[in-house]
Amino acid sequence: MLIREDMIRKIKQSFQWDVIVIGGGATGLWCALDASSRGYKTLLIEKEDFASKTSSKSTKLFHGGLRYLKQGHISLVREALIERDLLAKNAPHLVSSRPFLIPYYRFWEKIYYSIGMQVYDFFTGNSVFQNHKTLSTSSCLKRCPTLNPNGLKGGCLYFDGQFDDTRFAIELAKTIDEHGGTVLNYCTCHTLIKQSGKLTGIGIIDQLTDEFIEVQGKVIINATGTYVDEIRKLDTMTVQPMITYSQGSHIVLDSSFLPSETAIIVPKTKDNRVIFIIPWLNKVLIGTTDIKIAPTLSKDPIPTQSEIQFLLDEAGNYLQKKPKLKDIRSIFSGVRPLIASSKAQKTSKLSRSHKILISNSGLVTIAGGKWTTSRKIAEDTINKAITVGHLEPILCKTKSVIIHKTLRDPKQKPLHSDFPYTEEDIKRAVTEELAITLIDVLARRTRALFLDVDKSLELAPKVVQIMAKYLEKDQNWVAIELNQYRKYAISYQIFSPDEQKAANSS
Repeated sequence: MLIREDMIRKIKQSFQWDVIVIGGGATGLWCALDASSRGYKTLLIEKEDFASKTSSKSTKLFHGGLRYLKQGHISLVREALIERDLLAKNAPHLVSSRPFLIPYYRFWEKIYYSIGMQVYDFFTGNSVFQNHKTLSTSSCLKRCPTLNPNGLKGGCLYFDGQFDDTRFAIELAKTIDEHGGTVLNYCTCHTLIKQSGKLTGIGIIDQLTDEFIEVQGKVIINATGTYVDEIRKLDTMTVQPMITYSQGSHIVLDSSFLPSETAIIVPKTKDNRVIFIIPWLNKVLIGTTDIKIAPTLSKDPIPTQSEIQFLLDEAGNYLQKKPKLKDIRSIFSGVRPLIASSKAQKTSKLSRSHKILISNSGLVTIAGGKWTTSRKIAEDTINKAITVGHLEPILCKTKSVIIHKTLRDPKQKPLHSDFPYTEEDIKRAVTEELAITLIDVLARRTRALFLDVDKSLELAPKVVQIMAKYLEKDQNWVAIELNQYRKYAISYQIFSPDEQKAANSS
């Protein structure tokens, strides 16, 4: 159970931590779980909410990555497939097998993609996921009745892992707590503390109270994703950036566009990438794009009009019913931190592999990677941290650590007809899962914002009143939270509510 007051008290009472992790996204959480499960005294801090940036805006897949196979990143694909199976074994309540269909509209595609899938199967080995199958035209349409039948020659069916990224993140945080680690959101790394040029701790600010707290640590890990270079500059002002950035955007549609358990892969888009059309939480998720963006990061990036139209057009080529702007229920975009290359390349060509740097002061920086391989990335990082922090060597245990399972009461009445979320879910979010704001609850403890922005705005007044009851807040707090949520939700809307009504009537 994650209780903020308990976490703050542990921080103040602890003289020295073995491992301090800065960053509460996928990599940071896995680093903290790896360290705490080995028995090291571990603290993780996150300046906003857990997985509030890139890690909540993924394509919701644990997969090897077919396009990485095409690009020749064989080792990355193999590693990802191994990790996918570990995650499915250790978190079966969070990771499910999803069938994916690659439709063929040219005869040569059958040979081309069959060869690729045989390689994929080979690397999968003795997996809990099924091997690929070749399907006839009629079998393709039976599995995906809304697939465009014109010129369809058949297809290839394979299986990969699907998950809910932020629910997985929260369960990771709970698992860290179960292994004796301490995790705290809304806590900023303000300074790095050094003695004789070596890191000995960090100065943090509790954003809820503005209190400054110094904490000592044998090794500090910078796992801040898109912000790793900022922390590196706290360590050494003259350090050269190691990260380049790309933006990946998604759109969400009603399930009528793909009323199926089988996802569709658009195998080759006009920019020579792949995109996914995936059933997800009773909606359809389409993504992702990959466009290079400037180092000056937007706090909450917004999909561009060209990205949105690209996804609509590419998906429309493969669906009988072509989606339009008015059909979009939510949009979201995340920033990918990629290891910069000395060669000028498209960001889609850059590897998703990771890199670990050790500074002269002993700051351990981990950059790159993706959700699927984040457990292995963390294992590599903690192995390095053991040496840097002169810790007693202990072998990694996360290959067999079972991820926490939060139990829900299926008998509870939903708060909204379009969502499964109940009052018990909201209570748990604020009393056991460190949710502080209405945004935390509607965007991450639940996925209402990502599923349907307008319906989430309908749900918001009920949710904020429940939060106020359990947090013992007044109506002034309620009004402020509602106003902040409404402003935030704008970035997930393709239209304002009035524009949406006008578009639907046209």
